[in-house]
Amino acid sequence: MAESRALREARSWVDTDNQAAAGARDGVARLVRAAGGLAGAEALVAGELARQAG
Repeated sequence: MAESRALREARSWVDTDNQAAAGARDGVARLVRAAGGLAGAEALVAGELARQAG
């Protein structure tokens, strides 16, 4: 049975939405990793400043 044009179009929209959601998840994961890296760097700087202050 051939798909109707509307069904094909709807499937295309769902595929596009799924791709956008995957991109958003990847972006959030990158932000979380970056925030963790920044927190680690901040802790290193704070530790070094505390060490220098004696």
